[in-house]
This record gives sequence, structure tokens and C-alpha cells, in this order.
Amino acid sequence: MPSKKSRRKPIGIYLLIAGLAFLTSSFLSNIPTFRSVELDFRDLLFEIRGPLSVEDSPIVLIPISDEADSEIPQKYPWPTHVYAKLIENLNKAGVEVIVFDVIFDQPDQYDLKNDTLFANALKKYGNVILAGDFREEDYEDGKTQTTLFPQQILQANNPNPVGLVDVNPNTDGAIRTYSFGTTFNNKDYYKLGIEALIIYDGISRDSVSNVDDNTSLYFQLGSHRIRKDAINSFIINYYGEENHFPVYDFAEVIDDADYTTTMEKEAGFDINAFDDPDFEEGWLYEGVFENKIAIIGATMPALKDFYKTPLMKTEINSLGEKEELLRPGYEIHAHANYFGWQLYQQTKRCYRASAYGSIFSSSGVYQPVLWSYLGWNFNVFIYGWIHFYSNSDLFECQSFFESHGNFTNSFRGTSWYNSVSVFC
Repeated sequence: MPSKKSRRKPIGIYLLIAGLAFLTSSFLSNIPTFRSVELDFRDLLFEIRGPLSVEDSPIVLIPISDEADSEIPQKYPWPTHVYAKLIENLNKAGVEVIVFDVIFDQPDQYDLKNDTLFANALKKYGNVILAGDFREEDYEDGKTQTTLFPQQILQANNPNPVGLVDVNPNTDGAIRTYSFGTTFNNKDYYKLGIEALIIYDGISRDSVSNVDDNTSLYFQLGSHRIRKDAINSFIINYYGEENHFPVYDFAEVIDDADYTTTMEKEAGFDINAFDDPDFEEGWLYEGVFENKIAIIGATMPALKDFYKTPLMKTEINSLGEKEELLRPGYEIHAHANYFGWQLYQQTKRCYRASAYGSIFSSSGVYQPVLWSYLGWNFNVFIYGWIHFYSNSDLFECQSFFESHGNFTNSFRGTSWYNSVSVFC
């Protein structure tokens, strides 16, 4: 019986199709309209996944809010002795790290002694991260980068480096990635969330990657590493809407027997929400701050520290229309910090798409190249992204990307490669 004639087409045709599709996709990805569609699609996948549990989170939030402002006798900006009181009470309650998403670059406007009290608390407890930033200023001969750091008395008494608080918006203004830091005058300054992790987990600074290291796909943090989505950033996994982490009122945390809030003064009796020694009641006895990372940041609308992100809270406005609420900036550091903490807890393990196994084993290593690049992008993006942002199992870190380097090298920098990140 005569054998059937092979209908296989020459490999060159497949390679030509794959190459043309690759070039087309690369070209389209740089067009703003198509880039915007991709970013919106990423946000949609967060919506499909929904919120994730943060029950095991070491993070608590303490907002600088309008509610707290009404209870603190002096109006914002508050005298800095209230931050000294906050540091003292949180440490009484067993907090591990205190993070301020506030830049204390100006002297206290009430009494300079307040700054001394604040500085003494920083020195005494040694577990506080203060915020800083870099600003560009225009001069006749060009732009110059300058520091916006805490005032000298605070820096001199704080044993920890400042943590940077700048954000890196995409073209649509939304915050989806988190940078590792900035190099200034040949010195690395790390982001607020990274600094908090270094202190919380006792990581040696000698084992932390340089900010400008472009030789690796990973950012080294002690014995663990974070998968980069670019040379100096990683994708933030947002776990839920605003206030997804536990939130505690600033005024209540400083309200002990030695502090009188506006309500207590008007009522004529003490409430002592943090510590009521007569009845041994209050947050001090609840254990809510024990071994936690407390992040303090602004939620006052007047301070305008709000950003567009995935998974924003929505409400119905006066016109009956659905309106998205921008997320407070300190929550961006919280989600990035918790993501980094989760990765740190998984020794020699990583998040990866379980779809990899079926995709590659069913067709062989090089078979995906024979698909059009657009089809490959779509399939891996869908399966990988949804799995990555779900409550997925953790797998031993034997990733396709490392075991098939020659194949994946040609795709580094493409949208699917960065989106379906492997975190070890």
C-alpha cells in the first residue's frame, strides 16, 4: 500500500510567519492605543480574580486622616511630638517596624523641642523608616537632581536610611509597578517598602542587589529574589481595594493616659483608646500591633496623595453614576511590601503559571515559535496572569525560563514575558 505523501510545509515558512508576527506585535505594543488596551486588560484580570486574603499579613495601616485631625488638638501639620508618642506606643505594643510615608523636611511649627522628642524616639527604638524623595530642578545649564529628605536632626538620630516614596505611573497615570530605588551620588537609596522588608526580616545589606544592576532578571533580597518586570521595577500584586489591610485610627493609637484628645477634653473624662490602665483595655492589650509593620500615610483629601491603581474602590456619586476612588499612596507601599514579604517567606519556591507544563509538554519546546507570536502572547498572558494572581499553589522553582534560556532570550522585554513573571 503506498504511503501517504507528507503534507508538512517547510520549516522556513513557519519561521517567516513567526518572525512577521513577532515584528507586528512588537510594533503594535509601542503604539499608545494598543498599549492602553493592554494595560486595561491587565486591570480587568485583577477584577476577574477579585480580592485575596491578607489574613497572615504583617502589615497594619495607620492613616493621617481627617478623623484623626479632628481628635488631635492642633490642626495638621501636627506637632512632631505626636509622632514620638506614636512610636512609643507602637513599640509598647510590640511592633516590629514603623514606616512613615511622610517627608518631615520642615521644622516643627509649634516648638522645636517637639523635633527633639521625635528624634529621641527614633534613636531609642531604632525601628523606624522615614521617607525621602529626589526632585529635579531646572537651571540655566540643565536639570539637577536634589534631595527632599527629613530635616537633619531626624536623620542624625535615626539609624536607618531613608526610604524613597516616589511612584512610577504608566502612560495612563496608573501605578502598576514598584521600583527598587534610585542611585544618587554613587549611593543606592531603596524604596520605602524594600527598606521595611530589610529591617523586618533582618536582611544583611551586603546581600541586597544594587539598584542599577542590569545583569540579572532578579532583584536579590538576602537569599531570595524578586522577578523584575524591567531593569528597576517589579509588578505590584494588589490584594484588594482600599483598606484591605487592617486600619487603626492615628488618634486612638496615641490616646493613652498621658494624652488628651479633643473628644476627651470636651467630654471631661478620659477614653484612653490605646491604653486604659484602670481596666487594662485598649489596643495595647489586643495584640494587633505585635510583630507588625505599621505604615503611616496620608488619607486627607487636602494632601492629594492619591493614585489610580488596579482594584480601586467604587461608589455611586450624586448623579447615580459609578465612580472609582483613587487609592491613598501609602497603600501602594503596603501592597508592594506584602508581596515582597510573601516572596521572602517561600524559600526556594516561586509563583509560576501551571499552564506552562501543558503548553510546552504538549507541543515541544520549539512548537510555540511556530504559532503566530500574537497567539502565543495571548495564550501565555491569559493563563499565566490569571494563575499568578489567583490563590495558586506554589511550585518548586524549576522554571521554563531558566531551563530553556536560548528560547526565552529572544522574547525578553516583550509584554507576555514581563507580565507572566516568575517570582522566586
